[in-house]
Amino acid sequence: MRAIACVRTVLAVLSLTSAIVTQAATFVYVSNADSKEISVLLLDAATNDVYLVQTVPVSGQVMPLAVSPDRKTLYAALRSQPYSVASFRIDSASGRLTPIGLNPLPDSMAYITTDRTGRHLFAASYGGHKMSVGPIAADGVAQAATQVLPTGQNAHAVLVDASNRHVFVSNLGSDAVMQMRFDAGTGQLAPNDTPSFSARPKAGPRHLVFHPNGRVVYLLNELDAGVDVLAFDAAKGSLSLVQTLSSPTAASSTPRSATATRWRPLRSTRRAASSSSSRTRPPRRNREGSTSTRAVGSWWRWGRRRMPSRSIRSTRRAAP
Repeated sequence: MRAIACVRTVLAVLSLTSAIVTQAATFVYVSNADSKEISVLLLDAATNDVYLVQTVPVSGQVMPLAVSPDRKTLYAALRSQPYSVASFRIDSASGRLTPIGLNPLPDSMAYITTDRTGRHLFAASYGGHKMSVGPIAADGVAQAATQVLPTGQNAHAVLVDASNRHVFVSNLGSDAVMQMRFDAGTGQLAPNDTPSFSARPKAGPRHLVFHPNGRVVYLLNELDAGVDVLAFDAAKGSLSLVQTLSSPTAASSTPRSATATRWRPLRSTRRAASSSSSRTRPPRRNREGSTSTRAVGSWWRWGRRRMPSRSIRSTRRAAP
């Protein structure tokens, strides 16, 4: 990648960063579990090159990341003991991170995300078979969990609907997606009237994401590499199967993560160095000044060093 030559010269990177930020900037945040660092990168959308902006050391094995709805705060779950969530302030001009808090989590969490208001943090524990919810303070710092709930086997991801009243939790080992009600006033979760959606036996539901229209959910399955298209009933807060799509790499790989772009759902695979997409009707583009967040799990090569990037978050801002 041409960007690799540039990251060795700090002044060149800063100069390029300044030039791009005056127009529009996309910053990418990559968690590096083994080196216990978060890489802050600037993505040049014109060339698809990335440039190193900052390397942020953390106190443990960092994996899942989440960005607050206002794009002002980044959250990172540390999966080595003591299990904790680190909060960072995002500089909107440079993308650089400043640590602002560190608080305990009840287990090793494979996934974290905020509610739609940015006042609560959800977390799912794969090995602990549990999930948690905790408040986020006015200064953006995620606090200790106030509710911890048992899940099925291998809780893996959390999805919140647009109304902020319904929460879904994938359970890979139980082949199910928990359907829960959420009270943002109290910060408490409770089972829905229909407490779960049952996936195919041995499918292994791992990640799920809403279509931009809010009426469809794509469920990514790890064990058979299939994608389930689910209808979302906003009144009942429940999911129902519409279609199942097989992966073109199902024979050699399993899905690692999913994200909804403005154009189509993307899925990356664990064992094969590939990704695939399913075309959906393209919605209108974002208005100038809007922001977006994307997440994928992948392996990045940085020069000769291979970094296990268990989570990637990106924020995009137009120049003020």
